[in-house]
Amino acid sequence: MDRYAELLAANTSAYGGYALSTALEHIAALGYRRVEIAAMYGLVEHISQEQLTTKHAAEVKSMMNQNGLKSTAFSAHLYLNRSDAVDLFLPRMDFAKVIGASIINTKAGAPSGLDQFLHNMEKLIRHAEDIDLRIGLETHGDIVDYGSAAVEAVRRFPTDLVLLNYDFGNVLINSRGTVDPAADFKKIQEAVGHLHLKDAAKVDGMWQWTAIGQGSIDYSPVWAGIKQLSAPLPLTVDLPLSLAQKDGAPAQPRTDLLHLAEIDRIMGDSRHFIMKGLGFLRC
Repeated sequence: MDRYAELLAANTSAYGGYALSTALEHIAALGYRRVEIAAMYGLVEHISQEQLTTKHAAEVKSMMNQNGLKSTAFSAHLYLNRSDAVDLFLPRMDFAKVIGASIINTKAGAPSGLDQFLHNMEKLIRHAEDIDLRIGLETHGDIVDYGSAAVEAVRRFPTDLVLLNYDFGNVLINSRGTVDPAADFKKIQEAVGHLHLKDAAKVDGMWQWTAIGQGSIDYSPVWAGIKQLSAPLPLTVDLPLSLAQKDGAPAQPRTDLLHLAEIDRIMGDSRHFIMKGLGFLRC
């Protein structure tokens, strides 16, 4: 399973509040070979809306090259049921393409905005066809929920350019702990196109991010399921350590930041746990 040593990415959201250059340097130093850069609207913006230019994308690509990093996916999260989503998202798509990503991950939004979401997706899919980019719709407890409902939400678009990004932490937290993400993933794993690996534990009504394998999710069946797949799945350690989340409420930026050494420990422990689980590490 050494192919996953090349595929496993780290999301820069772990280093929210620190400069992108710092995030890239630390991610590379931990042994990751791929990075998913965060342009999460209003939450973690290593790339802000104003920076979504071809010139800045080329600069970011150069920074990635200097650190020996490549990109499979770009973390461009905003609700696609917004009336202005197309205007906000198209530059994200072009940016993702320039830095070398083949997938752009995002979220759909509340079911009350389904009509607007579908209207927006028509335009976004046309642009995805033009630039050969895949849109990853994330399990987020909304239009794209979890299980078979999430699969059907993605399959309503008759194109391979729309895929399901299964986010384990989102399924755990948005279900308020009532859904076992590992068991849920096992049921639909053949329909998943990308993975966001998270882990968390609920303490005093707050969801606290942990290194993968140190929280509430049992990843053993996940590794077993991944090994059964005929083709490798791109996957990202997606621990937004700069965000805090109260049970039953949306995530918000933290008022304090973890020290870089603590972030590195969590991200390094996560990588080791994943590689060991997938059979790449033997100790």
